[in-house]
Amino acid sequence: MNQNQRDLLDLDRKFCLESQRDKEKAWEKYFSDDIIFGGDHKQPYINDKHTILSSLHDLYNLTDIKFTWEPVHVFISDDQSLGITTGTYYRSYEINGKFYERSGVYMTTWKKINSSWKIIFDMGN
Repeated sequence: MNQNQRDLLDLDRKFCLESQRDKEKAWEKYFSDDIIFGGDHKQPYINDKHTILSSLHDLYNLTDIKFTWEPVHVFISDDQSLGITTGTYYRSYEINGKFYERSGVYMTTWKKINSSWKIIFDMGN
């Protein structure tokens, strides 16, 4: 693994820690202006930044929310303009006294914009 790959893995880990503290504001910090989010079967792709941030706000306001992830693999294009991190995530919360727990894998696509990595696509299952 080269230094650029290690740096992007470290950035994804930092993003995770920031999201636990700053919630949707951390996501907004890392989003590109043209972010696309993988949704669900009703709405497979969400490409409205405001809608994505609103849904993240709702998520982080759930009772006893825990949301964390750990990048495992990283890929960076030869020209260093695009990167992908992928790994595992864990999310748990409570709604109306019922506990929900979900874990899976995710993929985040990053683009170098003005010398900073920004998220252009994010999806988890």
